[in-house]
Amino acid sequence: MLVQSSFSQVTLGEQTSTVSFLPVYPYYGYTYSQSIYQASSIGASGDITGFTYHCTSSVDLSLSNDWGVYIGHTFQSIFSTTSSWIDITTLDTGH
Repeated sequence: MLVQSSFSQVTLGEQTSTVSFLPVYPYYGYTYSQSIYQASSIGASGDITGFTYHCTSSVDLSLSNDWGVYIGHTFQSIFSTTSSWIDITTLDTGH
């Protein structure tokens, strides 16, 4: 049996963003947000096997020790209101 693996590393988001509360607000014990990344910006196919968020050294991550990340699909290109978010029960933790 021959198994072929292929991996891609993709960078998403604004590299110069100064907003310190998205995708998480690290200064409280609990936050919740949703972000949309369009397939066209990912430019790769296959399963998502990992991801990394980066922040500046000025962000205090001392309360950020238990993150949960959910992934899903939507036909929306933006969330027009908070009620247009994706129902969390339809999202996958990847486990």
